[in-house]
Amino acid sequence: MKSHITSASFSSLVLGLLLIGSASAGEPVYPVDAGKHVIVHEPLDCGPWTFSANWVHLHVSERDSIDLFDPLGGFGFGFVNAEDFDQGYDSGFEVAVERRLNESLSLGASFLHSSWEDSFAHGGDLGVFFTNGGGSFFPLFFFPTPATGESTSLESELNDFQLNLKRRVNERLVVDLGFRYIQFDDRFRSTFGDTLTFPNFIQWETENRLLGGQIAVHAVIFDKERLRITGDASFGLFTNETDNNFRAVDPSLPQDAFGSDSQNSVATVFELELGAEYDLTDCLTLYGGYRVFWMNQLALAPEQVAQTANFTFVNGPVALGTDNDSDLFVHGLILGAKIKF
Repeated sequence: MKSHITSASFSSLVLGLLLIGSASAGEPVYPVDAGKHVIVHEPLDCGPWTFSANWVHLHVSERDSIDLFDPLGGFGFGFVNAEDFDQGYDSGFEVAVERRLNESLSLGASFLHSSWEDSFAHGGDLGVFFTNGGGSFFPLFFFPTPATGESTSLESELNDFQLNLKRRVNERLVVDLGFRYIQFDDRFRSTFGDTLTFPNFIQWETENRLLGGQIAVHAVIFDKERLRITGDASFGLFTNETDNNFRAVDPSLPQDAFGSDSQNSVATVFELELGAEYDLTDCLTLYGGYRVFWMNQLALAPEQVAQTANFTFVNGPVALGTDNDSDLFVHGLILGAKIKF
């Protein structure tokens, strides 16, 4: 599931913006004392368009403490817990474009992508014993002989698209009203090396599609010549359409065990950002900031183990419910540049 899109090319993209901006605009000129008079040079009108490219380095929050399975045969000596995964920080990108409509209104769109992954190997002397998530040893799948080459992974991917109408209230305040689509995919997967006795893999995969509207505020907190300190806050209300899919693949059996379920819920998203802008020229600006992002009513893959009926020796459909009551907290660093043209 992990996307092949990376942030490797974004350093060259940002460098390109720097070169273009430096070539297309002169240095910003500020008031100069000329004896009795102050000569003020108006900044260049670079054009109605603004394009920005950012490198993002985001951290996704740790998962809730949930026992997932016991690789030691269900005796409770070594449960693998959702907290064992540490997806940590990973890099992604964000691009945005904005068109000024008049002195107070503009229309902007942005897209952000980031993904995370963590995996580890584990042994199973007495087989693999999945629990109901509460540690009561309810066997979802039990293998009576040892497995070799076992590993477990958790992969996540975030895509965020926004379309906003921006109204400039004054020189220090802009208010946005807009549409936002967020997709968060999550996959918990265990693989086994002994394909004659054990499945190739067992996995739970969820897809959350949040669609709704938001209001946002952009404020200039400090402004001195080329440097500005800015703050952003947004709140959105969304419908979340969730798909939950389970699959156990065993090449020695004529049919895989599988299940699927879909649920709808109402989710909220909060976002805060503190940043600094520095004008290299009238038309080229560097940006750095820190963003925090929180959303709720999500279906995360590890929580779905407890929603799966006993599929021991089952070939075919398996009863599957959906737990879509989880929160997710994402935060991290953003660095980039924007050019006006």
